[in-house]
Amino acid sequence: GMGIERAVAWICGLKHIRETIPFPRTIYRLEP
Repeated sequence: GMGIERAVAWICGLKHIRETIPFPRTIYRLEP
């Protein structure tokens, strides 16, 4: 069970990282 939970947490972590990385860039790049 721990292996699956860790795998799911790792996959979810990657999704969160990929989703959160572009946002700060767009916030700082509102003005070119």
